[in-house]
Amino acid sequence: RAGYGLTESSPVHSVAPFWGPTKNGKLGLPLPGADWTIFPSDNFEAGPICDGTKERGGFGIENTGEICCAGPHIMLGYLGKQKEQEDNLKYWGGKRWLLTGDIGFMDEHGWVEIRDRKKSLIKVSGHSVYPKEVEELLGHHKMVDEVAVAGLPDLETGEMVKAWVTLKKGFKADRDINSEQLKEWARENMAKWKSPKYIEFARKMPVSATGKVQRRELQEKDLNKLKSGKEIKG
Repeated sequence: RAGYGLTESSPVHSVAPFWGPTKNGKLGLPLPGADWTIFPSDNFEAGPICDGTKERGGFGIENTGEICCAGPHIMLGYLGKQKEQEDNLKYWGGKRWLLTGDIGFMDEHGWVEIRDRKKSLIKVSGHSVYPKEVEELLGHHKMVDEVAVAGLPDLETGEMVKAWVTLKKGFKADRDINSEQLKEWARENMAKWKSPKYIEFARKMPVSATGKVQRRELQEKDLNKLKSGKEIKG
C-alpha cells in the first residue's frame, strides 16, 4: 500500500486505506488530524489551487502545484536554520503548512499524485515545465525507450528543455530517426514551451543503485560544457 511522508512530518503523513481498491501512483489519504493542499509552486501567498473541497475545485493534473502538508505531527522548525525554516513553513487559513518541495495534483477524492520535485522545475519564458511530464510524452514515441529531461540556461527564454534519449532494441539513431525528426514529433504532440530545444541520443543512461535515471549527472555535464564555451549535443 502506498504512503507518503518526510522527516519533517515525523515521518508519515498519508497512507492508502487497507480496505477497498487502491489507486496506482497515488499516495493514499492523510492520517487523522493531518491535511494536505496544493499551492502554486512559485507563489504560496496566492492561496491554494486545490484544497480537496468541491467549492474550490482545482482537481486534476492540469492543476499541478506544490504539495503542502499540515497537522500536529509537522515539525516545529529547523534547529539553527532560520532562513530554511521561513522558506519551508508558512501560514495560511489558520494552519501552519510544510512546503514539501514535491510537485503534484489532487483528484476529486482527495488522493494526491507526485509528478516531480520543485527543484527540477524548468522555467521557459515564464512557463513551468515539469521534466517528468515531458519524459512521459516523449516516451510515447514508438522508437523511444528511456528519457531524461532537464533544464539548461538560455539567453532568449531564461531556460530551455533538453532531453536525453535511448532507443528501443532494433532502432538506431540517425539511421531510423534523428534529433530533428524527434523534435518535430515533440512539437506536434506537446505545448511549444515544453518541447525540447535539444535532444541527444545516448547509448545508455546513468542510473542510481536503485535503477533511477540520474538527470542531474547528464545536466551537470552540459552545464560544464556551456561554462567552458563548448557546444552541447542535440
